Amino acid sequence: ARVCGEPAPGARATEPVSSSPLSVSLPRVTIIGRPNVGKSSLFNRLVGRRVSIVEPTAGVTRDRVAATVRDGDRSFELIDTGGLGLVDEALLKEHIEAQIGVALELADLILFVVDGKEGRVPGDDDVARRLRPLGRQVVLVANKVEAHHEELGVDEWLRLGFGAPFPVSAKEGFGIADLRERILAGLPPKVAEEDRSEERRVGKECRSR
Repeated sequence: ARVCGEPAPGARATEPVSSSPLSVSLPRVTIIGRPNVGKSSLFNRLVGRRVSIVEPTAGVTRDRVAATVRDGDRSFELIDTGGLGLVDEALLKEHIEAQIGVALELADLILFVVDGKEGRVPGDDDVARRLRPLGRQVVLVANKVEAHHEELGVDEWLRLGFGAPFPVSAKEGFGIADLRERILAGLPPKVAEEDRSEERRVGKECRSR
């Protein structure tokens, strides 16, 4: 029998949390990008299951959803910011501002998601322009790429200033293992509180059963 709090074989431990407060002890990885690039799909793929939106806010999409992800001996808080639905073009600037504000406040590592199939558009440039001065570690992720042979137009993406993109398909799972390794490599050094946070999470799960 499986011990309470022990994930099923192949599963990663996750815990959805509300928009505030988030864990103060775990590294934070924030997913940002313009609307409709597949941020929520990537979030769910990395978490390992579908996570419902928590505390949605009407108007400009400022809601965020987070889950604690356990991978090997590391844990981190994965945060999906805004763009969880369609956003009116007229509100795009405010929408990006909301995302960047959350990223600046919370992130140890930022996953900047673009649409690898559609290619670079002005909305990507807007996000990149705001990310550059933040001083955060940024990983460029080209979503909706189904296989290695698909043309990415790497030179086009290099102009954003964050290096070559990681090609992935959040829908099919292509490239996710490589991206996960990059995330783990980019986390700050592990501290003892990270393990204690995981123990508290498991204990909370057991008490709720």
